[in-house]
Amino acid sequence: MDRLWWNQVPNALRFVNSIIDELQDEKNVVLALPQYVPWYLSFRERIESLKSQLLSNYVIKNIIDDESKEPGEITLNSFCKKELRDDFRPAIGYGKFLADTNNTLNSHIAWIKVTSLERANKWSEFISDYSKQKKFYGGGMFVVEVLESERLNSPKGITVVSFGEYISEFDYYIFNILGSSVLSMSKDLKEYFAEVLTAVVGNDVELAAQCFSSGIHKGFLENPAETIKTVIEQESRSDGEYFVFSKEQSQIEMDVWKAQIKNLFPKIEAYREEFAQTYSSEIAKNLPISASYGEEYELPEEVELGTLYYLAKNKMIIISSTDYSKLKCLKNARNKLAHLNSLTIDEVNDLLAYM
Repeated sequence: MDRLWWNQVPNALRFVNSIIDELQDEKNVVLALPQYVPWYLSFRERIESLKSQLLSNYVIKNIIDDESKEPGEITLNSFCKKELRDDFRPAIGYGKFLADTNNTLNSHIAWIKVTSLERANKWSEFISDYSKQKKFYGGGMFVVEVLESERLNSPKGITVVSFGEYISEFDYYIFNILGSSVLSMSKDLKEYFAEVLTAVVGNDVELAAQCFSSGIHKGFLENPAETIKTVIEQESRSDGEYFVFSKEQSQIEMDVWKAQIKNLFPKIEAYREEFAQTYSSEIAKNLPISASYGEEYELPEEVELGTLYYLAKNKMIIISSTDYSKLKCLKNARNKLAHLNSLTIDEVNDLLAYM
């Protein structure tokens, strides 16, 4: 599933490519990431693969941040041999010294993971100072990884690349559609499954991927809350961390209802229009019709499902027994959804069987 996300979801690809694009343009990157990056190690492998193709003269080196030290001091200690470090004088400044000396930073991309906004901004200040110095020996580049924040600084020479600016709910839906494509279900049920999974699980792609497992997807369709609870108890993230899911049952039920409105309601409405067109002449014989809330239908295509069912039930329009059963099913489903109640999976299956 990690390859599915990082290799096939278009905006996930764009996000990775944008990091390499900035580095190719000799710009340093502050990488703003969410708390849980889907398959982080696969993400880094993808970066490494593109770097090897497009920036083969550079090596990515992971640098451990130490908040008790200045970023310049950490960089100096990481890329300069002792005899070169001994030549450093505070009056010169870390940025200029590193820019003007032949050190191993010149052939590296330093990747630093920091734990706070303040620390990210501190690194940005140092990197900007280093980048603007005249470099006799070329120059290294930096990627500073931090949790997403609107208050990240981007001084000259720094570009903020944010996961959230590339990835949205639509991308999670695309992933869920792609993942559900291998399941043994009808096309309509796969689309429904992906819609509900996106609504309930949201941006936790690794948790969503667990729900594609054999047998798990059926349990999810029947009882999302219980299935997610089971997954959390038995599985963990790719980095070994535990899954965290805090939604209450009431919120999950509301999410399922919203997904059904989004996925099923248009199908019901499309059928109503198709039915009205098929039996247009029969319906026209009963027009105009006054609805219970005062509205008057003057055209066949205006008549709602409840009224169509009433006409069919009372033999005021003559339709086939199959269409009558279908009309009844869709009318009941629409009424339930309209009253803020979600359909059971059996009711969804009955509905989709008529589509």
